[in-house]
Amino acid sequence: MLFKIKSYIKFLISGTSKYSIHSPFLHHFIQDVLDHGGIFYCFPAIELVRKKVSQDKKTIKKSDLGAGSSYGNKNVIQINQVLKQEQSSPKKAKLLFKMVNYFKPEKVLEMGTSLGFTTAYLANARKKNEVLSVEADKQKCKIASITIKSLGIKNVKIINSSFSDLIEKAKHWHFNFIYFDGNHTEKATLSYFNWAVEKVSENDVFVFDDIYWSKEMHNAWAAIINHEKPTLTLDLFSMGIVFFNPNLSKQHIKLIHPSNFY
Repeated sequence: MLFKIKSYIKFLISGTSKYSIHSPFLHHFIQDVLDHGGIFYCFPAIELVRKKVSQDKKTIKKSDLGAGSSYGNKNVIQINQVLKQEQSSPKKAKLLFKMVNYFKPEKVLEMGTSLGFTTAYLANARKKNEVLSVEADKQKCKIASITIKSLGIKNVKIINSSFSDLIEKAKHWHFNFIYFDGNHTEKATLSYFNWAVEKVSENDVFVFDDIYWSKEMHNAWAAIINHEKPTLTLDLFSMGIVFFNPNLSKQHIKLIHPSNFY
């Protein structure tokens, strides 16, 4: 927590507001995605299911979890605590929905399903897309599958697999939008990025969650920024967004915005 507080102070000093943005691409992204305040038809339904799960005190066994988990030495965890500690907040999930709705990717990958609520937002954003969500924990996969089924979503496939095994099996797979929300370690994050960037196309978008989770995670984000393939990289503090369009100027922007706290 101390690292995040210190980092945000530095972020405020070096960051910029939307009023200082000159890129037409980024200006439209801020206006049509980040500042879009509309409520889409699926939002209330997803949040109604989330509310029900938030009251579920049944327990599941703790699995081998990556960095980013905060369960301490507990061997079991209540389902409502998994929801609270692991699942992206409604505001963040809705922002991801708006990104997919805006960029219209055909194939979406979510690395870290948890209980399936962010998955539901990613899938509802564009019914014509295909969403593949990967979760290493078998029990969470079952709960996520129930979440998706209860919402009548048809364009999602949830795979029970470690990310490392997936990468080995999916060497030739290509996704247009990837949400990295799994093991928040430097080594793992860079491994996933290096796998995905080999097949990247100019209109693809990568989103990395919790880039200020720890110094190690921020080191991974710094390496991604300095990689040769990304053009525009956008730091929202709560997440980092990577664009590869060669028509965009090579630059890194720290944007001071309400989404910093999602």
